Amino acid sequence: FFHGGGYCSGSILSHRRMVSEAGRAMGVRTLAIDYRRAPEHPFPAQHDDALTAWGFLRNSGIAAGHIVVGGDSAGGNLTLSLTHRLRSAGEQLPACLWLVSPWTDLTMSGATLVTKDAVDPIIHKAYLEELAEAYARTMDRRDPLISPLFADLKGYPPMLIQVGSAETLLSDATRL
Repeated sequence: FFHGGGYCSGSILSHRRMVSEAGRAMGVRTLAIDYRRAPEHPFPAQHDDALTAWGFLRNSGIAAGHIVVGGDSAGGNLTLSLTHRLRSAGEQLPACLWLVSPWTDLTMSGATLVTKDAVDPIIHKAYLEELAEAYARTMDRRDPLISPLFADLKGYPPMLIQVGSAETLLSDATRL
């Protein structure tokens, strides 16, 4: 599980309960990944950490088909980006993906960034712009590794996408 926080905040501590409760509900062990964060560690540091975590699981003898990869917000983005990298390398993919309020479009083109701004108590477009700048810096934000919304999802494993109707990231999830 990759925690949210716009690639700049959040931790395995802030998401411990979410991860442990999800594992308890599914009857599986969980592994929360504390990846490096921007601005000290911009793209692609988080992707390298995700790939290292995947390698750890695979080198521990866990079959790809027995792994569920998930995350919320930026962690959902990282989940999709890891899957993209694995597919591009011809690697076996996880059994499925669990995405909670995934931040999939760092170009900020989703309509709900504006239409849900007054009702979402936490995430606002100006804040996301700051996070995206710290994380992606001068990278092309349409790059599928930065904004998985623009990736070809052909061949991806099944996904469970969960998002609230009052979230500014609603259109990121529904367009995915």
